[in-house]
Amino acid sequence: MKRDFSNVKRVVVKLGTNILTQNNAIDFDLIERLAGQISSLHHAGKKVLLVSSGAIGIGAQQLKINRKITKTSLRQACAAIGQPMLMHRYRLAFQQYDIQIAQVLITKEIMDQRMTYNNLSTAVDTLLNLGVIPIFNENDCVSTAEIGPVFGDNDQLSAMIASKLEAELLVLLSDIDAFYDANPKENIGAKPLSVISEITPEKIYNKRRSFIKSMGCGLGALTMSSVPLINNVKANTNLNKPTSYKDITTYNNYYEFGTSKSDPYRKSKDFITKPWSVKIEGEVEKSLELPIEEILAIPSEERVLKLRCVEGWSMVIPWLGFSLSELLNKVKIKPSAKYVEFETDYNPEEMVGQRYPVLNWPYIEGLRIDEAMHPLTTVVTGLYGKSLPNQNGAPLRIFIPWKYGFKSAKAIVKIRLVKKMPNSAWMNASPREYGFYSNVNPEVDHPRWSQATERIIGEGILAPRVKTLMFNGYGDEVAHLYSGMNLKKNY
Repeated sequence: MKRDFSNVKRVVVKLGTNILTQNNAIDFDLIERLAGQISSLHHAGKKVLLVSSGAIGIGAQQLKINRKITKTSLRQACAAIGQPMLMHRYRLAFQQYDIQIAQVLITKEIMDQRMTYNNLSTAVDTLLNLGVIPIFNENDCVSTAEIGPVFGDNDQLSAMIASKLEAELLVLLSDIDAFYDANPKENIGAKPLSVISEITPEKIYNKRRSFIKSMGCGLGALTMSSVPLINNVKANTNLNKPTSYKDITTYNNYYEFGTSKSDPYRKSKDFITKPWSVKIEGEVEKSLELPIEEILAIPSEERVLKLRCVEGWSMVIPWLGFSLSELLNKVKIKPSAKYVEFETDYNPEEMVGQRYPVLNWPYIEGLRIDEAMHPLTTVVTGLYGKSLPNQNGAPLRIFIPWKYGFKSAKAIVKIRLVKKMPNSAWMNASPREYGFYSNVNPEVDHPRWSQATERIIGEGILAPRVKTLMFNGYGDEVAHLYSGMNLKKNY
């Protein structure tokens, strides 16, 4: 079956060490030939992003090291020596075709941090619009995850780049002759496959990596035909499979503890949540301050609800909690109250991310009062039948399943009933990018991220993205709240 890629506009091409190496040395003639082929794509109007290994190999050549290097520090040194020489070779190769190149050294952590990812995405878009080919590599001098005792590979890195920088096609070049339906080393009847119609599941992918290693091919050789990442989507209908407890509790955006996804888990352990109380004030007949024990005494139920992040990923989480309306009904709300404002705790001594002006602290979010009183708007007190962990917003947070995750304020200390629309933390930081409503809407893209599809956390980076549903799939329950509104204007 012939695949038609004629409409593809953005392509990621990955070159592994093995394909760039001949007789234990970098094949510079091959680099020139590949540059010619890639330049043809470039001049045909395709925007090409190149992911290239080879720096360690060139560094080893320069140091006249002919043996396999197993010591991590020496591999770092070789990478530092080889990277500028590799880029010099690429510059000369592409210069023949009147194409400028740019070096982009990254780590996986850069992709996990919103601010650094934003910076990367903006820089790459600018380079591509200028007609420049960005060449990516793992920053092996500071990141050792990819350069253990065997030659590291950029397979996962290239897949991540293709997915997060919105490429429509990922091409991984290999020195292996075919993709087999079984291990040919163990099964003489193994047959090569000419067409791969699905992205390989993570478990099988990991087995493939072990197999290639056992064949002595090195991890740089990925036997896979071209993999379309964007067009291989499925309907987002599976709400029955909760995300693992580990993923929910270790992959978070919670800037009060840092901008990396792992920071909340690592840095929130000393956050003290007792004693704790929540004030309900503003346009109410009488303000009320409730101790956390009284709030937690309100009967909770398990609510399996889907979280959709504006960054284009999602989780299905078995929360414990109750409707926010039950808490708000403890005070008499004045007719003048039109909005509800939530304020997160301000405690830079324990919330170490608040020591930096990433946002205007404390964190503020808000809802229209009818949104706040909707039964699906949840006061979260736990997850997976356990108390709510610190990194997920303990001792209590708000969750609104049809809105992007940043609308769900954590570690709440104040709830105000107000007359005017609150100016939330992200609206204050970037009003062009973050609107008040922030309803999940696949037809309205964020300036940094397409909202048409999403990546399901826990499915593996090579799993197909899924189509995003309007209101995150909760349209039957909440669409009436926005009847007659222009949801592109009121984003």
